[in-house]
Amino acid sequence: MKHVSAYLLYVAARLGLAAITIFGVATLVFFGMRLIPGTYADLFFPLATEEERAIIAAEYGLDRTAFEQYYLWLGNLLQGDFGTSIVTNKPVINEIVQRLPLTLELGGLSLLMILFVGFPLGIISGMFNNSSVSQIGRHSSTFLMSIPNFVLGSLFVYLFSVYALGLRAGGWSPISAGIWENLKYALLPSITLSITGLGLVLATARSSTMGVLGQDHILAAVSRGLTPRVIFSKHIFRNALIPVITIFAIVAGYLLGGTVLVETVFSLDGVGRLLVNSISQRDYPVVQTGVILTAAVFVLTNTIADILYSVIDPRVAEKKDG
Repeated sequence: MKHVSAYLLYVAARLGLAAITIFGVATLVFFGMRLIPGTYADLFFPLATEEERAIIAAEYGLDRTAFEQYYLWLGNLLQGDFGTSIVTNKPVINEIVQRLPLTLELGGLSLLMILFVGFPLGIISGMFNNSSVSQIGRHSSTFLMSIPNFVLGSLFVYLFSVYALGLRAGGWSPISAGIWENLKYALLPSITLSITGLGLVLATARSSTMGVLGQDHILAAVSRGLTPRVIFSKHIFRNALIPVITIFAIVAGYLLGGTVLVETVFSLDGVGRLLVNSISQRDYPVVQTGVILTAAVFVLTNTIADILYSVIDPRVAEKKDG
């Protein structure tokens, strides 16, 4: 019973901290956007008179002080109202939702590549320490982490635009048009987005596996005559998993923000590209909502990772509770 209460208290604390973090990010973004020189009226109506700019500012509530705007925006946000885009005059949530499927698919495909390619390769590389397999894993992870996304993306765009290699480097086809047709457009940006995370997870899985292999309880399990399969599943895999979960959670949060560059390189109309355009257009409601969404994904993935720690190793929750 004590373990259950410690676990529930730990989960509640982590969720509370996540909510506070997201609120803090929302506040910083709100005031930070208003520190950028120039307003919507300055950018789109440079020849407007002071009276005309005052009318435009009043229309969108920009004639009030920053703190008045903040309290009004926060009150609406708590009621589920994310505001209206200054540029398109459409609800912000509609602008986000319209582009979210593309960004989520890119992030989802990237995570699958990282999970089912980087993690197994890292485990295999770590299991065969001091072998050519381990060295290949080490050099591969370093190589993958050192490739900038925009370099790989630009290379893909060039190669697959000049040569007919089957995949598309630009544009988009929804899943409703067919899975293979969709993958022709989604694979290249997904690979580009996953490349750094792939190297990180591979390196982490390799080093954590090697670290577990050198511990005394592994030698004791071997001396007791346990089969390699049992040793791996009960002693190696579980203990090597915690550091990988940490990196995987960080990578998962990074991917949503990383789509900004990838969507720009591949000319994709996703949430990342929307945020870039909205910042340049001083479309405050869209930027604020987009950043909150990104922060929420990042914070929640790390919170889920912390909760998984306590499931894999209950001592984590007990230490936090103590």
